[in-house]
Amino acid sequence: MKKILFISTFFCLIANVQIYGQRVETIHLTEAGTLSKIVTNPVEVTHLTLTGTIDARDIYFLDALFYLESLDLSDANIVEFEGISKPSNPYDQSRFYPANQLPTFAFSLSRLSSLIFPKTLTSIDFYGINQDMMPLPILVIPEGVTTIGDRFASYQPLLKALTLPSTLMTLGDRSFISSENLSVIINFNPTPINIDNSVFERVNKNACILYVPIKSKSDYEVANVWKEFNIIELPEIAKDDITITPSDTTALIEWKSYENAEGYKLIIYGNETHTDTILILEFDTKGKLLRSENTTLFHTIKNLSTSTDYHYTFEILGVSNVVLANQSGEFSTTGEPTNIIRTVSASNKIEGYYSIWGTKLLEEPKSGMYIILYSNGQTEKRIKINY
Repeated sequence: MKKILFISTFFCLIANVQIYGQRVETIHLTEAGTLSKIVTNPVEVTHLTLTGTIDARDIYFLDALFYLESLDLSDANIVEFEGISKPSNPYDQSRFYPANQLPTFAFSLSRLSSLIFPKTLTSIDFYGINQDMMPLPILVIPEGVTTIGDRFASYQPLLKALTLPSTLMTLGDRSFISSENLSVIINFNPTPINIDNSVFERVNKNACILYVPIKSKSDYEVANVWKEFNIIELPEIAKDDITITPSDTTALIEWKSYENAEGYKLIIYGNETHTDTILILEFDTKGKLLRSENTTLFHTIKNLSTSTDYHYTFEILGVSNVVLANQSGEFSTTGEPTNIIRTVSASNKIEGYYSIWGTKLLEEPKSGMYIILYSNGQTEKRIKINY
């Protein structure tokens, strides 16, 4: 079992944060096409979350961020644009770029290892990912995408895991040609779409696991190209598969053991929108969490605040830690409120330091997130980063 405290969620709230030589930025665009005016030193940005309204000009400008390692566009909305998308290129011609479409040759970033597409994306033009230099280990195509153009992510030798949405209707020729290390595909479409042999050319299909929805396996076993993969049905989490029994400061979680699972993950949030991450716990199916007969797994979450509402997401993990299924819910601890974590405010004499769960600390932490308690009873949440 590996326990991970998830702190990085809070960093995205801070512009221009330097973390060990890296620069993390969150940029919200209210006017499409203005990203180039906001980012004054593009070569310094390594992690970017881009939200708001964007168009093809903003997407193509991202290539100027030479050292970009992660890009999150999940809350960005691509609007239509007609004109020259690359003013710096004298050979670029005026054209029309549809809304909610990733344009051709969208990315050619040699260091990008994490890419999250917009939630509102509906189509991807041909050559969506421009180069074979991008070290992308995982690609998740969001629900709502119906069309992926030819050669979308061809020649991606480091690609290990791919997720395809249930809405996908067209998968272009040579989309994933020469992805030699592709070992797992999650296909949420219950009906196998017709694809050309070139889509997964030079992929070792016999060694690649293809997860498909329950009751769809027989259809995929006779479908062209798909039948060549190692086909496994996706697990389903029933409502009663997970139970949480809370007390004042702990919560016992129990869940069913699922066939073909490679592990499990539990994420605890402090709010309903799942933006305030309290902690992440990962579980190995062969660890100490196994009960007798390997039918039920359990874990006790400690150091919770009393009389507090919590929200969670439980995930079943497959090969390469891809998420096969998930379930979200909520629970509340019992007892009287401790009032340790309250409204952020004020400066006064410092009475003590506390972890984000309310445990008193012997001294002020050198890094990370913690709570300062003042003599007037007010508290302040702080993040400290060592350079």
